[in-house]
Amino acid sequence: MHAVLKTSSGKIRRAAVRDAYLDGRLGAPARAAWLQILRLQLASLGGRLQALPGVLYAGWAWLGFALLAPLAALCILVLPTIGQRWACAHRLARLYRWFCACPLRVEGLDRLPPGNCVLVANHASYCDGLVLAAALPRPVRFVAKAEFRSNRILRPLFERMGALFVERFDARQGLEDAQALGAHAGEGLPMLFFAEGTFGAREGLQAFRLGAFQVAARHSLPIVPVALAGTRAVLRDRSWWPRRGALALTVCAPVEPRGDDWHDLLALRDAVRARILAHCGEHDALRG
Repeated sequence: MHAVLKTSSGKIRRAAVRDAYLDGRLGAPARAAWLQILRLQLASLGGRLQALPGVLYAGWAWLGFALLAPLAALCILVLPTIGQRWACAHRLARLYRWFCACPLRVEGLDRLPPGNCVLVANHASYCDGLVLAAALPRPVRFVAKAEFRSNRILRPLFERMGALFVERFDARQGLEDAQALGAHAGEGLPMLFFAEGTFGAREGLQAFRLGAFQVAARHSLPIVPVALAGTRAVLRDRSWWPRRGALALTVCAPVEPRGDDWHDLLALRDAVRARILAHCGEHDALRG
């Protein structure tokens, strides 16, 4: 009995049957099932081998995190001053970057004002905080999303590092939180805002929220744009597979607020965003 070639829907492949007949292959015995399975496994082996280095690197990165994160948490919880806690986190973050073999280029640290200021950074990855901790030599107060308040593990660590919490989704509460941040503006530690508020897997610099600029304008504090590059490629949103890649952090020249009315805030926001856009290595998502 000759095998008749058919499509997946059951239709006869007339051209294929004719070619098989002319080539003398129409009556040839079919290969054994185990040989066909072996052939498919060997064909897929190449793709698995190509993915193996990435899997091994991700495992190595998580191993380093598992070793260093408990030590960092212990230092944050035990050391008495925020300066000591930041120094410990700074050194461990640099050690982890070395462990992961991700080169980090840092430029413009000399542009940080000696006094108080507001730092504004773009946000592209879960690892942005680690890069900032590795690069910035002095303590900053992260302005974090309010959801961390309900996290029993992270909340005490954030609070010990001086973090402040703001609501992202409730507009009225978010405004109250932004106004409350002003009470901390004169405490000597720069506040660091991720002005986009969140991040996603798609590349592109998103719109900036106004909270950081309101605080800076009302308290006459310079805003220092901080551009992060390469972090999205190292660890994307909704991914737990870190990849090796080059990282960069650029501290741009400070921008002084000219006033605190609506038009002044928009001008301040746009000036800061333009400087970050020039150094973050991503396109402007507001322009498509």
